[in-house]
Amino acid sequence: MAKVTPISEHFQHFLAEMKQTFLGGFYGQTKLAWQRFFELQPERQRDRRAEEVCSVPTSEWAVLERSS
Repeated sequence: MAKVTPISEHFQHFLAEMKQTFLGGFYGQTKLAWQRFFELQPERQRDRRAEEVCSVPTSEWAVLERSS
């Protein structure tokens, strides 16, 4: 049977710090990505509406201009 080497207290602190650093960075980046997504959402909606308005065929615009 193989011997199991006990993990030193110093190594346990090192692992805990690495875990906190990784997860903290991961959660921070995720939060920042969601924040950017929601900040840009109104611009995306505005652009989508502008595309819908601009997608009207020119023949229909001519009819609309004549009726005004």
